[in-house]
Amino acid sequence: MTRAHIYEYEVETKFIDRLEFIGYEYVELKNYNDVIDNFREQLTRFNEAKIK
Repeated sequence: MTRAHIYEYEVETKFIDRLEFIGYEYVELKNYNDVIDNFREQLTRFNEAKIK
């Protein structure tokens, strides 16, 4: 792995850590079905908040 790839990984890791620190939830999406399922869950949460 080149230094550029290592640096990119470090930046991404720090960015994810900071997002989690301020309240975002990390969701691991391993395949397309995970993406669809997560989208549905997020849309449901969004709509529930708008309805209340």
